[in-house]
Amino acid sequence: MARQPLDLAGFSGGRSVTPIHTGKPNENKWGVNVTKIINKYNLFVAAIGLVAAVGSKNPANAGSVEPGDWIAGPIGVSLFAAYNFFENSNDYVPRNQAGITNGTRIQIDEPLARLVHWNEPIYGYETGEEVLVPYTTFPGSQKIGGASLSKNNGFGDPTIAFFGWPYKNTRDGIYLGIANYLTLPLGAYKNTTAIQAGANRFEEHLQIGFVAPLYGTPETKRVNFELTGDAYFFGNNTNTAGGSQTLRQAPAYDLNLWIPYVFYPAHDAYVAVGFEETFGGKVTLQDHQTGVVSNPLIGLQESLLQFAVGEFTSPTVFVSAVGGADVGREGGAKLNTYFEFRFAKFF
Repeated sequence: MARQPLDLAGFSGGRSVTPIHTGKPNENKWGVNVTKIINKYNLFVAAIGLVAAVGSKNPANAGSVEPGDWIAGPIGVSLFAAYNFFENSNDYVPRNQAGITNGTRIQIDEPLARLVHWNEPIYGYETGEEVLVPYTTFPGSQKIGGASLSKNNGFGDPTIAFFGWPYKNTRDGIYLGIANYLTLPLGAYKNTTAIQAGANRFEEHLQIGFVAPLYGTPETKRVNFELTGDAYFFGNNTNTAGGSQTLRQAPAYDLNLWIPYVFYPAHDAYVAVGFEETFGGKVTLQDHQTGVVSNPLIGLQESLLQFAVGEFTSPTVFVSAVGGADVGREGGAKLNTYFEFRFAKFF
């Protein structure tokens, strides 16, 4: 799964607002009225892709995909994986506006637990299921343009997923897989808090992945082509901005490409370069009393450059790490640093 980008998808009744003043009241040096933004909208983070997230990428974040995630797993075997995701942003970029860099600090530190099982073939097709549970924290003070944001740490929304491979050619190393992730609104959420672990809405995530070798064979040194496509569909959050507004988000889409080089086949050790492009996801807010619909200039338009390493350190233990940064971003927090670590145990 592809990692869900760090997304500030809406603001609400901001509480402690201390914008940087430069001439006009409540405006920072870019002319952005931070107080108005914070007070008008409820900010929340749409995160866990640990699955693809980790299967997110999510296979572990209901959206996070790492190299090798779409290679079919061992039949009848289970896996426990522990992830840690860290995201840092010092630039908030509203749609069609200049980024707010001075006085901006948004950080997410998110451990995630993932349990996966690969079933015996059903009518000749390999399938499986998994569950992902994140715990989201926002270390230190969180700010946009010098305006302080209240935060709500805690368990994030859990995700359950089902996946399978309509086509699997282990001899040639070619795979076509599909997955469906359902995220449940059970995480920590307060309608008066700016950024928080839960999103207070259902999320449906469809994913398809394709793997084929560009060079070599599954038993030799090789270079793979691994492409994943995602579509996210969001339920409404009817309890945002202190309960006075409904937040709606249009579908979002994601393409994730990895080119891993497996240099030590005995351990499946690899180095990889990747690129992820996310788009769509425009957010609107509707006032419950007046019915007026507003656009907080939030959506998903992100270009992420990534690098990864991984290997089996024993026959049943796999470790991997991913690092990256946004090379383009509009409608949310631009990632200056992204880091992910995964420890996986097969049993």
